[in-house]
Amino acid sequence: HNIDIKNCRGQSYDNASNMAGKYNGVQAKIKEVCRYAQFVPCFGHSLNLIGNEAANCSSKAAAFFDFLQSLYNFFASSTHRWAGLKNFIGEAPTLKSLSVTRWSARADAAKALVKGYHEISEALLAIDQDINERRENRHVADVLRRKMQQLEIGILAHFWFTLLARFNETSMSLQSVELDLNNAVNLMKSLCEYVASLREQFQFFELEGKKLSGCSDYKSASERNRGRSVRLTRFEGSAEEVIQTPRDKFRTDVFLPIIDNILQSFQKRLAAYSSLSESFGFFHRMLDLNSDDLRKAAAKLVCDYPDDLEQSAPEEFVQYVEFARLSLARSPDVKDS
Repeated sequence: HNIDIKNCRGQSYDNASNMAGKYNGVQAKIKEVCRYAQFVPCFGHSLNLIGNEAANCSSKAAAFFDFLQSLYNFFASSTHRWAGLKNFIGEAPTLKSLSVTRWSARADAAKALVKGYHEISEALLAIDQDINERRENRHVADVLRRKMQQLEIGILAHFWFTLLARFNETSMSLQSVELDLNNAVNLMKSLCEYVASLREQFQFFELEGKKLSGCSDYKSASERNRGRSVRLTRFEGSAEEVIQTPRDKFRTDVFLPIIDNILQSFQKRLAAYSSLSESFGFFHRMLDLNSDDLRKAAAKLVCDYPDDLEQSAPEEFVQYVEFARLSLARSPDVKDS
C-alpha cells in the first residue's frame, strides 16, 4: 500500500508471542526498521491473560473451573435436566459455559454458581433420588453435589465470583472509546491494588464458603497425612516438620498463590503501559500543568524523538497552553479536546 514503515509509530494487537514477542515477534521486526515504534498491548486482552494464568497456577484452581464446566455440561446435555434446573433456580442466573477467548464468560459462570448455589445443589439431589433416571446420571449428580458440599469449593466459588466481577467491570471500562491513556493505566493499577488487598481477606472468603457449602471442615482434614520417607530420614537425617492445619495449607497452597500470580502478571504488563504514559500522558493534562512541569514533560518527549521534534518544542507547548487558556476564557462553551 506504499506506506512508509518508518511512519508507522503505534502498534497494538494481541499478546500472542508471534505478535508481541520482544525478540522475534512482529513488534520486534517493525522496531528493526522503525526505532520509534511503540507497542501497546491490548488492555482487555492483557486482563484475559492475567486471569487465565492465575486460573492455571495451581491444580486446585484449575480443577475448580473444570468443575464449573462439568456442572454446566451435565445440565446442558439434557433438555430434561436443564428444564429441571430452571425450575429450581427460578429468576437466578442460569449456569454458563466457560470460554478460552472471552474471560467474561468465566465471570458469568462464577456468578451463576454463587447466586444459585443451594438451588443447583437441590436440583442435583432431585436427579440423584429420581429412580427413573439412568444410574450413571444419578451417580454424576451425586458426585457433583458432594463436591459442592466441600468447603474448598465454596471458598473458591465466592473468591472467583468476587474477583472476576471486578475484572469484568474493569475490562468493560477499558473498552470505552472515551478512555484516555492515563485513566487506562490508573484503572489497571487500581485493579492491581484491589487484588493485593484480597490477600488479607481469606477469613471473609472462608466464612462465605461455609455459607455456600454448608461445611465447616476442609476435605484434607479427613485425609491421611503422608509421613516423611523412612529412607530419606535414614540417609539425610531427621528433618523438622512444619505441621500446617488444613486451613493454613489451603490458604498458602491455593489462595495466596492465585493472588500472587495475578499481582506478578500485573506488574509485568503494567510496565509497558506505564512507560508509554510517562512519555505521552501529559498531553491529557496539559492545561493542569504549570510551565516548569510542562517544559520537563515536553523536553523528555524531544529527547525520545529527536528526529521529529525541534529543541524549541517545549517553549511551543508552553505558548500553546497559554493560547488554549485564553481561548477557553473567551469562549466558555468550547470544550477542551
